[in-house]
Amino acid sequence: MSSTLDPEATARDFHFEEYRRLIQEIQNRLEALSEFEKYAIVGMAALYSWFLSKLAMPPEPLLRYALWLPVVISALGLLRSYTMRRRIYAISRYVVEIEKVYALKSIRPAAALCGWETIMQPGREGWRFFLPTSDPSITWAVLLPLTATIALWS
Repeated sequence: MSSTLDPEATARDFHFEEYRRLIQEIQNRLEALSEFEKYAIVGMAALYSWFLSKLAMPPEPLLRYALWLPVVISALGLLRSYTMRRRIYAISRYVVEIEKVYALKSIRPAAALCGWETIMQPGREGWRFFLPTSDPSITWAVLLPLTATIALWS
């Protein structure tokens, strides 16, 4: 029995494990983003309920500054959503490269790329990639001007 390893099989195993871990990282980032969104919205709701309880009292200078907390939370949420999307996009570009090498071209000869990452092609880079679709970006894109309006109006 030979103790030599097949370099091609070793490389394939390495890339397959890397592929699995990258997909898991994308899923973990999406879950973390969802958790952040949930807790930030609950926190803003708690802040606004506290603000409403103070309406009957004379206005305090501290309250005026506290009204900007939800604006800051919304801005940070939008920034976090944007940076997470950029990181997911970078990972997906690399996953596409792995799929190009290891795709089953004999089964799908017309399509060398066969994973979900194919929707994140280089043509979507820049500002178009940032446009909110059905992800947390739309939540923050709505909450930021809304909270800013409430803070300015008060």
